[in-house]
Amino acid sequence: MLVESFVKGREKTLIARYIEDGPTVLKGELGLSDSQWKVVFDHLVFDCGLLKKVVIAGLDFFVDGYVKHGFSFVRDILNVEGGEYDEVCRGLFYLLAIENGGLRYHVIENRDAYMTALENREVGFVRTVLGLSDERYDEQWEEVLNLLLTGFCEDVFSFDNLEHGMRFFCGLVNSAREHRGLNKFEFVGS
Repeated sequence: MLVESFVKGREKTLIARYIEDGPTVLKGELGLSDSQWKVVFDHLVFDCGLLKKVVIAGLDFFVDGYVKHGFSFVRDILNVEGGEYDEVCRGLFYLLAIENGGLRYHVIENRDAYMTALENREVGFVRTVLGLSDERYDEQWEEVLNLLLTGFCEDVFSFDNLEHGMRFFCGLVNSAREHRGLNKFEFVGS
C-alpha cells in the first residue's frame, strides 16, 4: 500500500531526486518515518536498480572511494550494510572493482596492509576481504597475488641493491680466479 501511494508511477522521478538531493532530503519531502522510508528505499533498490544508478551517476567518486578505502566504504556511503543487500552489492562490486579497474588500484594503494594481512593471517582471509572468494574471481585473485609479489620484490630488491650485489659478486669471482701463465702447449678451452 505504501509503495503504491508514494512510489508507483514516480520511480524515475524519485530516483533522479535521490541522486540529486540524497536520501535524507527525499525522505523528508515525502514525509515518511524511518520504517516507511525503508519500504520505499527497498522497492527502489530491488525493483528499480537505485543503487546501480546512484553509483553510475557518481562513478568517479565511488571508484576513488573504493580504491582508497575498500568496498565497505561504498556500502557505508550507500547505507546498505545489511545482508539483504549482498546480491545487489555483488553487482556494484563487479562494476567498481572489475569493470572499472578499481581492484588493481585498490591493491596498489593498500599493498602494505594486504602484505601484513598475508603475513599474519591465511590467504583465504585476504581473498575474502577483497571480495574475491568466489571461483569466478580466480583470474583477478591471480592478478592481486602478482601485484603483491611484484611490490614485495620491489621493496626487497631495489635497483641499487641489485647493482651493489652485482659489483660484490664480480669482486668475489675475480678474487677467487687463479692467475697463471699459459705454456706454449696449453690451449684455452681444452
